[in-house]
Amino acid sequence: MMKRILIGIVCSLCLPLISFAQEVEDDEYNNFYLGAEFGRDFKNKSFIQGLLTVMMNKNYYQIKVTMLPEKDEFANREDKSNLGMSDICLMMGKRLRFFKQQEIQFGTGLALVTDIKKDERVPIIHPDQRQRYIEKVTVGLPLEARYIFHVSRGIALNCSVHGDINAIRSFGGASVGLTLAMF
Repeated sequence: MMKRILIGIVCSLCLPLISFAQEVEDDEYNNFYLGAEFGRDFKNKSFIQGLLTVMMNKNYYQIKVTMLPEKDEFANREDKSNLGMSDICLMMGKRLRFFKQQEIQFGTGLALVTDIKKDERVPIIHPDQRQRYIEKVTVGLPLEARYIFHVSRGIALNCSVHGDINAIRSFGGASVGLTLAMF
């Protein structure tokens, strides 16, 4: 398992260095992007991602927030708990442009992962009894590969495959989204 992870990281960082893609000047596109993606994880659960990306030369730096909510059919309206997993990632990666409007990105980084679940050890006997929750926090290793198509100078469509390896529950998924250039 560890060999696969290391091979994946090395390939994602080295692939843009050995490719034969056409070089495109960075001045053609904006360098600060805000995006949102919707997708499914590999267990067929929906998730949402928010992206804040800065692109510089052949690298990109990104803050990414991913939320995998779980539905709680017994939650009452006054309970404000958000069940499910979420992570906040600080990522860095390589980007590869080709055909003037298309781009592939490979990145990795560091993630803070939280998981909130119902405490199944305490049974709910009375309907007015409050549900207890367990919250776990750990650090993870996010990996991603993203394809971007620049529709215009300020709008891009993207699809990505990503994963997060962590001590609580590793997860991965595929998503599609829209990215808007800020300046």
